[in-house]
Amino acid sequence: TLLVGFGFSGKTLLASSMALSVVSGRPLFGRIAISKGRVLHVDGEPGRVENVARYRILAKGMGLAQADLAHLTCVSLPKFSLDLPDATGLLRMAVRGHMLCVIDCFRSFTTADENDSRARAGLDRLAMVSEDTGCAFVVIHHSGKGDRSDKRHAPRGSSALFDAAANVLNLDAKDDQTIVLTQTKVRSGARMQPLHFKFEPAGDYREEIGRRESLRLVVVSEGAEKEPSIKEKIVRVLRFAPGMRLPAPDLQKSVGVKKERYL
Repeated sequence: TLLVGFGFSGKTLLASSMALSVVSGRPLFGRIAISKGRVLHVDGEPGRVENVARYRILAKGMGLAQADLAHLTCVSLPKFSLDLPDATGLLRMAVRGHMLCVIDCFRSFTTADENDSRARAGLDRLAMVSEDTGCAFVVIHHSGKGDRSDKRHAPRGSSALFDAAANVLNLDAKDDQTIVLTQTKVRSGARMQPLHFKFEPAGDYREEIGRRESLRLVVVSEGAEKEPSIKEKIVRVLRFAPGMRLPAPDLQKSVGVKKERYL
C-alpha cells in the first residue's frame, strides 16, 4: 500500500496509528476488525527519538499499556536501500513473522529517480517479499504537484509508482485540521469509503522529561465529500506553494478544470 500526502498532512501519524492497531488487535480506525500481529517500522527520516515519542503519544491516546507494544519494533536510519542487489533477501529476513511493515519514506530508501519508470523496482521487490512472507507493507510517499485530476499522478514521480502499488491511499489535510483519507486504487481486498478524521488531544501524561499531550484518531465522518469549488481547488494548490509565482497554465493543470471554466 502506498500512503500518499503532502508534507505535514499526517502520513506518519496515520501509519503509526495503523501499526498500533495491529500490535494491539484494536479495530483499525475504530471500526475495521483486524488480526493482532507483529509490526516493523523502518524509519528513514526523523530518527529514533522522534519516532518513539510519536508512538508513545498515540499509544497513550489509545489507552494502550506498555505490554501492548511488545510486538512493535522500530528501526531508525538503517543503512539499507531497496536498490541493493540483496535487498529482497534482507527484507525477507527482516519481516518474516511480521504482519505489517511501515516504510517511512520511499525516498529515503531508494536512489532511483522518482520520475523514471524504473523507480517502481523497489515497490516490485516489496510486493514479491509480501507474497513470500505474508507481511503487508505500507510505504509512505509524498504527493506530486502535477495534474491532480489524474489519480495516477497523485504520488510524486512517475505514474509507474501508482501502477506498481496494489493499493493507494491519498491523504488531504483541510484547513479545519480534518484529514481526508481516500482510496484511489485497490487491487485486492475491500474498497473503503473516504474517511474524514482528526488527531485530537487525549490528555496529558508524565515522562522523564516532563508532561506531554497524547493524541487519538477520531473519525469525523465517512463517505464521499462534496466536490470543492474551483476557488477552493486553486486555494488548495497555492497553499502548498507559498510565495511561488505559478503560471496560469500550470495552475489550470493542477486544478484539473477546462480552460473556459478556469477563466
